[in-house]
Amino acid sequence: MSPSPFKSPFSRRFGMTGFAIIALALMAGGYWYYQQKAKQVIQEEHQVIAAIGALKSEQIQSWRKERRSDALRVAQGPMMRRLTSEFLRNPGSRKIRADLMDLLQLNKMSEAYESVLLLALDGQVLLSTEDSIGPENLATQAAVKAAAASKRPVFSTFFSQAGGITHLDIATAVRDAAGQPLAVMVLRSNADASLFPMIQAWPLPSSSGETVLILRSGDEATVPHKLRFEAQSAPRWHQPLSRTTFPAVQAVLGRQGLFEGIDYRGKQVMADMRAVPGSPWFILNKIDEDEALAQLHFDALLIGLIAGAVVLLAGALTAYFHRHRQAEGFRALYESEQLKLATEKVLLAANQKLALLFEQTPLGIIEWDLAFRVTRWNPAAERIFGYSAAEAIGQQVAFIVPESARALMAPIMQALTTGQGGERSTHENVRKDGTIIQCEWYNSSLTDTEGHVVAVASQVEDITRRKRAEQDLIESHERFELASRATFNVLWDRDFKTNAVWRNDNFQTLFGYSKEEAEANAEFSIKLVHPDDMAGVEAGIQMAIDAGSEFWTGQYRFRRQDGSYALVEDRAIIVRDAEGHVTRLLGAMQDVSARKQAEEALRLSEARNRAVTHSAHDAIITADSQGHIVGWNRGAEAIFGYAESEAVGKSITVMIPERYLGRHLEGIGQLRSGGEPHVTGKTVELAGM
Repeated sequence: MSPSPFKSPFSRRFGMTGFAIIALALMAGGYWYYQQKAKQVIQEEHQVIAAIGALKSEQIQSWRKERRSDALRVAQGPMMRRLTSEFLRNPGSRKIRADLMDLLQLNKMSEAYESVLLLALDGQVLLSTEDSIGPENLATQAAVKAAAASKRPVFSTFFSQAGGITHLDIATAVRDAAGQPLAVMVLRSNADASLFPMIQAWPLPSSSGETVLILRSGDEATVPHKLRFEAQSAPRWHQPLSRTTFPAVQAVLGRQGLFEGIDYRGKQVMADMRAVPGSPWFILNKIDEDEALAQLHFDALLIGLIAGAVVLLAGALTAYFHRHRQAEGFRALYESEQLKLATEKVLLAANQKLALLFEQTPLGIIEWDLAFRVTRWNPAAERIFGYSAAEAIGQQVAFIVPESARALMAPIMQALTTGQGGERSTHENVRKDGTIIQCEWYNSSLTDTEGHVVAVASQVEDITRRKRAEQDLIESHERFELASRATFNVLWDRDFKTNAVWRNDNFQTLFGYSKEEAEANAEFSIKLVHPDDMAGVEAGIQMAIDAGSEFWTGQYRFRRQDGSYALVEDRAIIVRDAEGHVTRLLGAMQDVSARKQAEEALRLSEARNRAVTHSAHDAIITADSQGHIVGWNRGAEAIFGYAESEAVGKSITVMIPERYLGRHLEGIGQLRSGGEPHVTGKTVELAGM
């Protein structure tokens, strides 16, 4: 019997060679599979990180645009210009200061800004909504100087104040009608509360994902906020630009896109780096390679173990090896499908969030193609313009732009289609029903991966009511000022909380006091009341307040600037808060000295006439224009026999004989028609009854 070929040395060598070939083939195949899978996983992770980077960049740009828009709206408003100009001319006026402070408080919008400041061109603080703010830091000073020389808002660098809170200012010059800067308004944001949380919020579940804002400070790359994996007490991260292994340093040096390097913890990371357009900021979106490749490492270990087992069993278990390889192929396909499904789920969630934002935002969102035809139209746009999405899609921009505003739109559209647009604009639009409305637009060019403009996105807000309210406020203020100048009364307003008193210009005209004296507090007015009247005035006001009255009226003597006293009538409305406490008195003071003197002179004249009339022996009779007796003295009683009570009210004809009655009525008629009387100044003897 010949020996088995499987037991011959040749067979063993052949078997060992075959085993080695199979082992090497398996190792080579496993390594190739690992490399292909690694490329796929890394590419997918890079795509996710790049998408997050684009999202964060858009969020930061939107945040900065909102601040610039707010700064321009407030600083260029007519009310801010006028009040700032008046305040600089008359900084001691409490009323102007109060009006300007109210305007700053109105525009503070506490959720967006921590404080609003008005600074002189040399950087000195003129007004602030926060009492605790002191001399301004170097970052604010630099922004103020730049804003005064520019017609655009200027962001400061990040800076810290008391408590270690990081702030960011946006400064805008308040200019007069000629365009010359008067002062600089500063909107101050708490970056720790408003900007950094938005930047650092990672949109997907991750144990190491982090977005970092990076600045260049001289020869260093710096981070203005606390990092995710550093203690709160740790100093802000910074590194010299020579440390190029750090992705943050690479971003500052101008590198953009994907990068693999070492982060501040010494961890190997996969990162997306990009500059934030329109700013000196950079952002770094990174995730640990260990987390990104965890599944890949697990698969590699599993493949290695399986490949080793297959090599050891290759000679005896060929069929099993074949089936096992098939199983591995199916497993790899399954894992690939699972990874694809997971990625699709993440993208679906992101798309759902964007769709929800598109549907629910109060801002109208419109997308246009390069011919400015509508391609997307959200519900808010339907509410603003009155067109449904079905009616709007495919329409060109002219259907919501009135003829008067189309010339203004041409350069804006040109800039957007060439990628040079993106600025805010405000102009008239027209609704479906023909109503003209005022809208504020935020426009952005949409580009592909090569930077070519492929579409335009717009956000629009109907600001018609806001514009109308602003105009109504201006007109109301003007009407009040005109009415105040038109009356001869002194109008006044006393604030019980501050004890401040406002008076119109008639206070100076009627009583001779200067403008500074007219703006004095309530104690100044009380001292001018005549000492004999003071207690009565104070008691009357207090009595009206205690009784819950709505009005108080008083008459008293008030000292003029020359020391003389005027008799005044004063009437005030008592204003109370919801709890019934008095907050203000608004009144009108009238100088009645001349009227009282005239009344007294008339009274004395009438008294003298009555004394002369009643003491005369002759009959003195007075009749009105209708011929009825209104005066009848004692002489008339003696001559005609009628008592005064009997005669008054009767026709004067009761004592004229009938033969003279015609001539009498003729004379009375001539007097009524403006003719000359025949008997005035003459003595006429007639018979009477």
